[in-house]
Amino acid sequence: MEEKYGSPWLLCHRADLHKELRLLATQQDGVGKPVENPETGSVKLEDAEVINADLIIAADGVHTMAATMVLGQPIPAAPTDTSAFRFLIPTTDLEGASGAEEFLKYKGSMKIFIGENGKRLVWYPCRR
Repeated sequence: MEEKYGSPWLLCHRADLHKELRLLATQQDGVGKPVENPETGSVKLEDAEVINADLIIAADGVHTMAATMVLGQPIPAAPTDTSAFRFLIPTTDLEGASGAEEFLKYKGSMKIFIGENGKRLVWYPCRR
């Protein structure tokens, strides 16, 4: 990936990814709709056509219904005893700030800074 795109990471906004997955799964010449039978790898379309595949991707998040269907029981999200705090700082607010030069040189890409006791700062671009 790095050779092709110049970075080991390919970033996209989660809402954009969900939108594109939904578009690919529901467009006229594509397949889509919820899993009909996870044991056989089949998907039932709106017109009742059933399509079988080796792989069905479910992108329904941490409270997934697909995992429950595949495994036959609910799979609750498990506590990890760690916390993550997400906040946004406009880059323009950091320009000229003491000590910000290290962060600003990565503008437009993702960077992970690891500090004491495994604490991390993940820096990546966001859209408005």
